[in-house]
Amino acid sequence: MGLSGFSSLGDLVAQETPQKELLVKAAFLVKFPLFVEWPGPGIDPQGSLVVGLLGEDPLCRILIQERAMFSFNSRPIEFRPLTDLKQVSGCHVVYLAGTARHRLSEMIAELARQEVRALTVGDYEEFTQEGGMINFVKRDGKVRFEVNLEAVQRSGLKLSPKLLQVSMIKGQSPTRDHP
Repeated sequence: MGLSGFSSLGDLVAQETPQKELLVKAAFLVKFPLFVEWPGPGIDPQGSLVVGLLGEDPLCRILIQERAMFSFNSRPIEFRPLTDLKQVSGCHVVYLAGTARHRLSEMIAELARQEVRALTVGDYEEFTQEGGMINFVKRDGKVRFEVNLEAVQRSGLKLSPKLLQVSMIKGQSPTRDHP
């Protein structure tokens, strides 16, 4: 996408257009895995990054429609619409649209049952409070993200300090200085 890091993304003002806000969220979503350490073999260096999309919202639509513009370390990204939670197997990231918010606890239980180590990302207010790992929030007209460290640690994933430096940590004041 031409957006190489979080510092440049953090400077984009999302209030200009809803389309720009969606593109910023999409860019974050596909860059998060660069800052995650998976237990065991992690992501196959030759394979695609698999992003499961549970529910339906404008971000899911833009990811599917514009999938050709996204890559992960020069490898393709597979955006997989999920209609059944048993399909989370093989996903590295699972994005939960607000329309599927009632399924969050079920999704987290299914990930644990299948022993899938997937980064969970959402886009509604209570996502991290309800057990999701990373949630998009809007502060001062800009797209930010909040991290639930407890949920990340329970999953066995590790987030890079670089990612944590530019995130809002669940339970900390939103007035903390963030890019």
